[in-house]
Amino acid sequence: PYRCELLIQDKSQLDYKIIINGLSSIFRPRIYVRAGDKGRIGGLLGFIPFGGKVSLEIPTHCEVVMSNYDKIISSQTVIGKVEERV
Repeated sequence: PYRCELLIQDKSQLDYKIIINGLSSIFRPRIYVRAGDKGRIGGLLGFIPFGGKVSLEIPTHCEVVMSNYDKIISSQTVIGKVEERV
């Protein structure tokens, strides 16, 4: 198993922590995001060679917009949206 923590900051300087937990794969994932990188919609975080299972931990104030067993397509599937915080 492996764990990767991403700290994402939006335009209003609010931080969001996303945790990626690898559950089953015989190969380590390749993570492309490095400290200080600027993200974009549809950006690539990394991939798991030959597939595997991944668990995402997202902040509680984010709205999950997909359901269990939905098919995920790289750089196309929206997993969650950030609700505005005041």
